[in-house]
Amino acid sequence: MNYKKKSILFFTQEEKVPSARFRVLQLIPYLEKVGYKCIVNHAKPNMYQTQIFPGYTILKGFNSITYCAKSIINLLFRLSGLIKLLRFLSRLLAIFKLKKADIIFIQRPLLSYKSSFLERLFKRLNPNIIFDFDDAIYYSPNPKERKKREDALSKILSLSKSIIVGNNFLASRCNGFKNIYVIPTGIDTKRFSPKNKKKKENIIIGWTGTSSNFKHLLIVQDLLKELLKKRSDLIFQVIADKDFYFNDSTIPVNNIRWDEKVEVEKLKNFDIGIMPLYEDEWTKGKCGFKIIQYMAVSIPVVGSPVGVNKEIIEHGVNGFLAKKDEEWIKYLSYLIDNPEKRKVMGNMGRKKVEKEFSIKALIPQYINLFQFILENNQEKN
Repeated sequence: MNYKKKSILFFTQEEKVPSARFRVLQLIPYLEKVGYKCIVNHAKPNMYQTQIFPGYTILKGFNSITYCAKSIINLLFRLSGLIKLLRFLSRLLAIFKLKKADIIFIQRPLLSYKSSFLERLFKRLNPNIIFDFDDAIYYSPNPKERKKREDALSKILSLSKSIIVGNNFLASRCNGFKNIYVIPTGIDTKRFSPKNKKKKENIIIGWTGTSSNFKHLLIVQDLLKELLKKRSDLIFQVIADKDFYFNDSTIPVNNIRWDEKVEVEKLKNFDIGIMPLYEDEWTKGKCGFKIIQYMAVSIPVVGSPVGVNKEIIEHGVNGFLAKKDEEWIKYLSYLIDNPEKRKVMGNMGRKKVEKEFSIKALIPQYINLFQFILENNQEKN
């Protein structure tokens, strides 16, 4: 097969969101190395970070004013519906590239979780569609919205030649559809390299993620308060897009704003990584990427026994699964008091990631899938 002539048109949500960064963008150098031409279409403008207002930059240097101005402007654009219109147009313009591409890789719905309009249009122009998702995007606590999401997802799946999901639970929700591939979210183990095990004065329990998941940290609020009282050398640190604070303001939190340039360096400061989760339909669909990040830099983990967490964490080997408060306290205390065990467990986690979750380990699965699509390309004009 002559890969040099084959092109893949990727559609992602937004450039900076984790799903785009880790399930698309970090694949591209490896795909280009074997001869694919990769084209990426990000939904624009960014719903959360893009500077929409042209005169916004004149406020540079006045951080508080800048932040307020940006928030107000983005809110006005959202309320007016203009962002949705602009995002729709940015997708629509990609029509001119559709017929030239050999494979269309769509990551999550193109425009809305409740509509399949664009996917149906794209299908008419190019049937070689791969649909990828790594969350329970069909779910909503609102029954009416959930029905719309489920119907839209079913339609999108029916339009797809192949489906990629991040775990087995999501695969089970695709029952009845063909060519389903379970490919976990991978990580660049060269970039996320093992931490330096040098001795430090403080012990850091850390969490990294987006602010939309802050609610799960309330699971460990009381037990962290107890641990922090006992150990003056213990620090709780959060790396996220916003600052996090517990409901109990007496619990200290060391907040670090996420920055792609230094995210690995900051992550390596952790001594123990945590992933608490409430159990529901949404969390069962999560792919445990926090845990994968922790393990990649050789950090032992403690996580809730929910969904894929139970598959990634080998209890007592590379981390611990904790459900009740007393279990969280027991396992965190054990890791706090045993630096050598932290090192051993961290090394075991790193080995697991290299074997099962590294881009090097996963890229052959993508290449095999793309080859399957190309070899069975009977529909494309």
